[in-house]
Amino acid sequence: MRIHTYQIADLLLGIEADEKYLHTELQAFETIDSTEPQILIRLIPSGSPLQYSGSLLIHSELLDIYDNNTCYYIIYRQEASSVFGYILKKDTREAIVYIKAAAPATGTEIMYSIRDSFFFYMQQYQRVAIHSASILYQGYAWLFAAPSGTGKSTHVQLWKEAGYPSEDLNGDVAVCYLSPEGIPLAAGLPWCGTSGIYRNKTMPLGGVIFLNQSSSDKVIPVPAARSILLLTARCLTPAWNQAMMARNLHICQALSGHILLCRLDCTIQPAAAALMKAYIDEHIS
Repeated sequence: MRIHTYQIADLLLGIEADEKYLHTELQAFETIDSTEPQILIRLIPSGSPLQYSGSLLIHSELLDIYDNNTCYYIIYRQEASSVFGYILKKDTREAIVYIKAAAPATGTEIMYSIRDSFFFYMQQYQRVAIHSASILYQGYAWLFAAPSGTGKSTHVQLWKEAGYPSEDLNGDVAVCYLSPEGIPLAAGLPWCGTSGIYRNKTMPLGGVIFLNQSSSDKVIPVPAARSILLLTARCLTPAWNQAMMARNLHICQALSGHILLCRLDCTIQPAAAALMKAYIDEHIS
């Protein structure tokens, strides 16, 4: 097996795996960069479950997370899962994913194991993944963030139907961070939920708009402290313990001083997109 390399959010990700396990979405991010990856993920077929130890951090219907002195163990609990689980090493930025030998090569859990391993280590590079539908407009990335089912994709679709000069970035998540020069950036990802919308592009981050379903359309400025909490709440980067939660909060606080943060109470009518576009136009003029 060789190491395939991918440039994602200005980080070099290496995946050591049989090519059959690498989903097509990754291809747009592949690079021939031969330098040592900053994050390495190994995909290993296995005929037996992953052996683990440590204290139980998180228990859910889908997976359990254990913590010991050297690593975290993420154990999938569903019999139908294509992955037994994976290990996140603490002393290096290396993950090992144990794939069920008889599982289909395109198992969903394989892609999510790669994603979540990448999110775990990229957090150490001062990056957060924001659950959002994102667009590119006027030279900036704009993220529409909200819990699932609120209408992120619906709002982006209103922009398309109105013919506004915007482009898709990602239909489900974007990575946000400050460049070494202090410029807020948003990067597209090969992971996009069920939307099928993704793009290999990194752009200056204009702002994050928190969507709220309403019977009328209104943009509401959000106080700084409140906006930081709202942004942190939309993070998909891990918050398994106090240190991880603090890291997410610190990154979001650093971003908040450089970008537009507001709430859009909105309907699913074209007026909602028109109002938001006008507000953004005023902000960047």
